[in-house]
Amino acid sequence: MKLIHMYYDDMITHDAMKSEQNRVARQLAEVKDRLDAYTAGFDDAKIRLKAYLALAANCWEFYHRCDDTSKRLCNQAFFTKIIVTENHQIETEYTGPYETIMDGRVCSLCRAPGRG
Repeated sequence: MKLIHMYYDDMITHDAMKSEQNRVARQLAEVKDRLDAYTAGFDDAKIRLKAYLALAANCWEFYHRCDDTSKRLCNQAFFTKIIVTENHQIETEYTGPYETIMDGRVCSLCRAPGRG
């Protein structure tokens, strides 16, 4: 508003006013572009997270419906390592997305009923 008052009071020229308006318009466009990029990234992350969680919540059922090739792909999607010890204990290292979301509470959903 100060700029408009200065213009009306003949304190700045028309060219200076126009230049300032263009600068503000460019800055607003940059902010809009950043916001659009952020929103798109957020929406993409939300879609991916929902897919990861849906697969994790139903992994036992999904895995046992797969053929051997698909089971291998499932293992690669979930794990960077699966280690079977001499005592037949299983230790795992999850891939990035599942490392974040798979904890004991979620893993208990992935076990077959009655298999602990």
